[in-house]
Amino acid sequence: MYDQGVAIQVIAERLRMDRKTVGKYAHAATVEDGPVPAAPASLAAAGMRRVPQHALAGGMY
Repeated sequence: MYDQGVAIQVIAERLRMDRKTVGKYAHAATVEDGPVPAAPASLAAAGMRRVPQHALAGGMY
């Protein structure tokens, strides 16, 4: 679409994507050169622990 002259903002609205993400893909030579999605961080790697659901219900947090 970008190569056909459609503005990045218009493409972003049509695809319901952030215009910055669309711009990264639009300016990449190939799709493979586009942005690489970040791997999801595990809770342990982030130094966080899981909060039990019953603790949330009791107002502890």
